Amino acid sequence: MKSVQPLNKSDFLESNDVREFVEWLSHILPRLKIRFEVKASKSCPNGLNKTVYGLEEATKNYNWKSSWKDKNGNSVDSCDWPSTKKSLNKLSDWLKETIESKDNMDLLNACQAVLDWGGVQGALEYVKTEAKAGNLVIYLKSKQTSLTLDQANLPIRDVPKYDSGMTKIHSLASNDGLPIYDSRVGAAVSGLVALYCSSRNKKISTNLRFLTGAARGGQIRDPSKLGYSHSSSFTYSNSGAIRWMECQVKCGWILSEFLRKTRLYAKEGDISARMHALEAGLFMIGYDVRTFLDPKK
Repeated sequence: MKSVQPLNKSDFLESNDVREFVEWLSHILPRLKIRFEVKASKSCPNGLNKTVYGLEEATKNYNWKSSWKDKNGNSVDSCDWPSTKKSLNKLSDWLKETIESKDNMDLLNACQAVLDWGGVQGALEYVKTEAKAGNLVIYLKSKQTSLTLDQANLPIRDVPKYDSGMTKIHSLASNDGLPIYDSRVGAAVSGLVALYCSSRNKKISTNLRFLTGAARGGQIRDPSKLGYSHSSSFTYSNSGAIRWMECQVKCGWILSEFLRKTRLYAKEGDISARMHALEAGLFMIGYDVRTFLDPKK
């Protein structure tokens, strides 16, 4: 069997396909036409119906109504980007502090809060089991190191559980801006790759293959449904979990390089803060890829 050669950040970003895609992003994202048609719901109480230009404007229109309890039992509520940014900073601080204190049960509480904020509970039983066995701190500490964007190597091994909730936990435990990679962010990235390849009459290369996921409602998150190249879907098998985590790392490599080349989100602060603001914009346009993709004729 042919062995798979390890891939690091430098080698990935130096490949022609990735380099050209990042350059394309630096031109398109500041002026991307975005058409929001979001119906009112529990997570977006007032709905959203407007057209804006540029991904920063998408972040300014961020809408995700959420609530979680801090370690003192106080409710932390958020909905727009400023309140969500504060909420994420608090969750991140809590995760990192408990990882360093090596308190498995407090770390479990922090993970529960992250899942409450994200509105997903699929990872709860896994983190509960690991915490009770005394392994949660060890696992998240190891991934905090191995998923550091400058040090990460693909392929990744030892991924016992991965879903939307775990991407949030790993992201907020990160020290260098590893982005959340849920179904919305995956849809946005897949859609941007599809748009790039369509504009250049290219096939999607292996480096630019990203996973997306189905929506709960009637939204479209697979670009192929609009006539673009097909994107694979998330799966919950062991191999699927590995691919999902690898997509999160590759997304982080691309976004960090994009931010290095542009002044977009410069007012947000350091690279980690800028990354989460950029990720928030992707989250908004990934609600439905028709937000920025037109059906191909």
